[in-house]
Amino acid sequence: MRVPRKGSRIHLIGIGGAGMRGIALMLMQMGYVVTGSDIDCDRELVRGLGEKGAILFSGQKAENITDQKVVIYSSAIKESNPELERARELGIKCIHRADFFIDFGLSRKILGVAGTHGKTTTTAMIAHVLERMEQEVSYYFGSPAIGGEQARWSGNQMIVMETDESDKSFLKFNCDLAVVTNIDWDHMDAYGHSKKNLLDAFESFVSQAKKKVLNADDENTFRMKLKDMDQVITFGRNSLSHVKADLTSIFREDHNLCSTTAVRVWGKPIGRLKLRVPGDHNVSNALAALSAIVLLGFDPKLALPHFFTFPGTQRRLELMGVANSNPVYDDYAHHPTAIIAGLKALRSYYPDEKICLVMQPFRFARISYLLDEYSTCVSLADRIIVTQVFPQEENNLERSREFCYRLRAMNPNAQIAMAGTLELVPKIVKSSLIKNEVVYLAGPYPIRSCAKPILEAIK
Repeated sequence: MRVPRKGSRIHLIGIGGAGMRGIALMLMQMGYVVTGSDIDCDRELVRGLGEKGAILFSGQKAENITDQKVVIYSSAIKESNPELERARELGIKCIHRADFFIDFGLSRKILGVAGTHGKTTTTAMIAHVLERMEQEVSYYFGSPAIGGEQARWSGNQMIVMETDESDKSFLKFNCDLAVVTNIDWDHMDAYGHSKKNLLDAFESFVSQAKKKVLNADDENTFRMKLKDMDQVITFGRNSLSHVKADLTSIFREDHNLCSTTAVRVWGKPIGRLKLRVPGDHNVSNALAALSAIVLLGFDPKLALPHFFTFPGTQRRLELMGVANSNPVYDDYAHHPTAIIAGLKALRSYYPDEKICLVMQPFRFARISYLLDEYSTCVSLADRIIVTQVFPQEENNLERSREFCYRLRAMNPNAQIAMAGTLELVPKIVKSSLIKNEVVYLAGPYPIRSCAKPILEAIK
């Protein structure tokens, strides 16, 4: 594709989506006029794009498409979308969001991070540490850093980017360095509900890269059959790991959850890794990031101190506030493995407190093949509030109730309440709240809207 001139209008359908928002930021930094539509332009992150100069349209309508040079869409956009149909009628170039990086010449040197869990945090950590080491770096990941952003275009040859396995688009990138955080059973509809197809796709992603970073603690990742093992570095607690963590100590700064662990690189101690983001899963993410930085040729001892300045990313076990000694955390944990990791992390920092899990399930397809794992989530919390299933087109109250009934049948002693709407969540939380109880919001973005009303309700 011929790259449009700077100042041209580029349109993003669903501009507030996790991946689309980052592209909008990069386009504006590159000098383009960005227009975009979203179902909910009142969301904080979408409003922020308008404040930065994007022209926003509420709702997706054919009349939003006029003189734009390119229209960008994601896999969530259907072929019947009125904006996509109108753009094609007008002969406007329409590209998938993954093709943006290729068509706009941003894929010259890619450090690509893939994995079912932790790829946003790992990508953000790599970008943060490289910037602190005074490296000019472009980056792109799925959620803004706390107090920062999720994308930057520096004009530098290298881009640190989160890739997406949910629609197989990560296979479009020939990475110079590929990182795999872990492989779990998710987005199975994209792989014909075949575990082999999913594993083969990750293996293809890694095989085309010149250098590889793999998780030695994750069986699915560690068993990849790679022909060239010369440029592979592994991380974890496994004794075979090239970048290895020892026992982790945890501590709290008020309600900020921190940890520290000694690290060895190729068997040699290099110092202590300190983090302001909680849980063993984030230690793993940090080891992945450190491994990538080592493969880039940087001294790990110089990189190590910068991890403690990493603030975390939004919606990754983010502290939303504390009211009457009750902390409220928000987490983009929609897969049971992620919810379990969040619950275990909170339990380690609050061993004597009750935990209230407010869970918004994400897609009935995921629920159907991961019901046992969702049941494990229930068993790890002291009480559970289940909301209607997201997204909106799957918002079927009866099916949501059925899911709740099945969880109760599998956990007969659990306290499980059903919230028919998100507006009811604060009232249900408050109804049984006790002193120091931790409230954990887990799910896609709508559940975050409950945080402030809960804090107000329990003041």
